[in-house]
Amino acid sequence: MDLVNRLIGVVETLLEEHRALLEEGRRQQEALIAGDIKALEEAVGRMDERVKRIAERERVRQEIGLQLADRLGIPPEEVRLPVLAGRAGPEAARRMRELAEAFDRVMEELRRVNEQNRALTEQSLFYVRQMIDVLTDAQAPGVYGPARPAGPAAGAPAGPAGGARMFDARA
Repeated sequence: MDLVNRLIGVVETLLEEHRALLEEGRRQQEALIAGDIKALEEAVGRMDERVKRIAERERVRQEIGLQLADRLGIPPEEVRLPVLAGRAGPEAARRMRELAEAFDRVMEELRRVNEQNRALTEQSLFYVRQMIDVLTDAQAPGVYGPARPAGPAAGAPAGPAGGARMFDARA
């Protein structure tokens, strides 16, 4: 069946694109860990381009799937590789099962890498916010405040609320 072979070809291309996306995700992770903003921007740009190519190939896959559903008399939502493998010849069925298994592995690894990248990004954002807080507190005049006795006996609480701060904005 020509449509089945076309579908296999498109799915093979999609699998390769997803594998390449996974590699870009790993590069993104390396850039996040290294704090290399330029490499991070490049990886994200390449990922965006790859996602656009995946979307186009997915559109083609769906078109072929609709044609197959019509030809086989099955609902379009049932056009999945395992279902089609049961209706294809032995060689096509074997290839479809291999592709489905490979796709499952790649998608699971991609999910894991994306989750790690999300955590690294959140950690980095938290650090940046902490630094901004430290820097904006340091901009206040008289960061140390006037000399005065500290501690509960003097009636002033210790710490920033009591006027004692860690950084001197004049330094």
